[in-house]
Parts: sequence; C-alpha cells; structure tokens
Amino acid sequence: VPSDFSVHTYPDPLSEVGVISVSIPHSANICISICDMLGRSMSTLYNGVAESGRTDINFDGSGFLNGVYFLTMRSCGIELHAVVSIVH
Repeated sequence: VPSDFSVHTYPDPLSEVGVISVSIPHSANICISICDMLGRSMSTLYNGVAESGRTDINFDGSGFLNGVYFLTMRSCGIELHAVVSIVH
C-alpha cells in the first residue's frame, strides 16, 4: 500500500488509448478530470471510490485534438496534477 497519493499516465505521449495510474494510501473518493491549456474542463474521467493501492483507469484520447492537457486528481483535500500530451 502506498504511503502517499500519486497520479501518472502512460504511455507518454498518448496516441489514442492510455492508462491513468492512481495510487492512494487508503480507500477514498477520487475525482479525475482533464482540462485544456486554458483551464477549461474537457472531461471528468473518473468520479468514485477507489480502494487503497494502485488503480488503473483506461483513457481514450481519440476524441481530443493533438496537444497538451492537464490531468487533475482530487481526493481527501489533496489536488495532484499531471501533464498529458496527445499526439495522433
């Protein structure tokens, strides 16, 4: 079980489909969203309870234009960010 919260994506860059990997130290409600460079919310990718440990969430980037996006995970008053590059 991880001792802290973390989030990352692979592969990097994404071409079509990738995985968002989230690690949390205890079961908790998490919300994962993706925003464009201007901070506009593009999609909520996951909003629900995740068990402690690692949770992998499939991400289909085929509906997004090529570019750089920001992934945000919120849980237990913590907010983590990751950069997602999409290249088709």
